[in-house]
Amino acid sequence: MEQMCDYPKWISSYVRPCCWGQAGGELFKAFKAGDVVKVLAGMINLAYSALGAIAIQGADVLDQPVSWQHDGFVISLMRLFSDKINQCASGSPDSYSDVYDLCVYLSRNFINADFDKAFQMVHDSKMSKLDKNSQFTTKNAEDLLKSRYFKTPELSDCLYE
Repeated sequence: MEQMCDYPKWISSYVRPCCWGQAGGELFKAFKAGDVVKVLAGMINLAYSALGAIAIQGADVLDQPVSWQHDGFVISLMRLFSDKINQCASGSPDSYSDVYDLCVYLSRNFINADFDKAFQMVHDSKMSKLDKNSQFTTKNAEDLLKSRYFKTPELSDCLYE
């Protein structure tokens, strides 16, 4: 696949549509399965990717209100995420901020989870992909997921009762 920019492959993966589709797909599978911990993990990973795309562009996250009303159907959440992810094809930091804000809002208000704690756990997990010299073990984003330094975070501790 041709890269969209001159950034190394592991960095440009944050802004490639295929990676966003994969992240969204994982989230949608978790919604379908009804696994709250996996839904939280999917939202945190999506938020993490959104922040990466915003940082690459040197922009700031915009704190934008989220307009969502629980109607009792998971399909409405899937449509909402799908729409926000599709808007990221524009490459606009505003679109990435929308995804991030949606993940934060729904993690806290729909799943009833500690977003900050979960985000920190995922961040620590991703940083565990560094070798002894604080260098990524590979320049390929897909290989980072398979790194021997990878630690899977247990996010069930982030759910409130």
